[in-house]
Amino acid sequence: MTALPRITAAARRAVLPTALAPAARAATVKDAHRNRGDAQRKLCQELGWDVTRYAAVEDAVLATLTARGEATAAELAAAVPALREQIVTFPGKSYESRQRASAPVLGALAAEGRIRRSRPAGSWTSAQFRWAPATPLPDLPAAEAKTELARRYVSAFGPVTAGDLKWWTGWTLTDTRKALAATGAQEVALDEGTGYLLPEDLETSKSSKSSKSSKSSKSSKSSPPVNPPKPGRLSSPASTPPPWAGATATGTSTRTTPRPSSTATATSAPPSGGTAASSAPGLSAPTASSATTS
Repeated sequence: MTALPRITAAARRAVLPTALAPAARAATVKDAHRNRGDAQRKLCQELGWDVTRYAAVEDAVLATLTARGEATAAELAAAVPALREQIVTFPGKSYESRQRASAPVLGALAAEGRIRRSRPAGSWTSAQFRWAPATPLPDLPAAEAKTELARRYVSAFGPVTAGDLKWWTGWTLTDTRKALAATGAQEVALDEGTGYLLPEDLETSKSSKSSKSSKSSKSSKSSPPVNPPKPGRLSSPASTPPPWAGATATGTSTRTTPRPSSTATATSAPPSGGTAASSAPGLSAPTASSATTS
């Protein structure tokens, strides 16, 4: 992985592959060489450094890192005494402070891609880093780089809102919308507003939903009832009369007969027009041999 200037501001909570580093840098760094001019003016005003002295200090820093492989700012200041000189920041303000010359010098070299941050000095939460030599990344057109970075982001995390991409990159809303438009991303409806998906991801999403819907439909047609009626129980709605209400031997009478008594005897007469055995299913008439006498 290649550490980038503004990596914490421009690509927060993300680890970028090395191949994407040139695009990420070109898309998020407004003017890398501006840092050098600001550093030179500040050190000239505060310490009297001219361009020659500034260049000599830079060369010494690069030589030290090349020899050591990596070093912290304090270690570099120990090896290059000029870096220990101090300047006043925000003079006259309540938050006025003093700062070593190493801060603007190292910052300018990092912005130009000539050095990079390496391992933290301590745990991974440490704010102090080691510095290492680096090869400047190739320059890319800003518009092209922003389109590529936006496309990668939408591909990885889509659907996303314009606000998501704006927050992640640090771009203005105008630049964010231009980059999204250049990717060909399609608008989709989200709970929080308008989102964006790449065309190929949109088609994949539609195909997936269609496949799930088809499977669900087939499953519902072939699946048995959740609670099938048990044998001997009514499967008709509760409003349907029970089988012993109105049943006759011929099945043509609509007259309702009383429900058979559980204490029927041998002398009990069946309903008019038929026998007890021909009443409702599951109910049989008692016979002389099985009847009880009082």
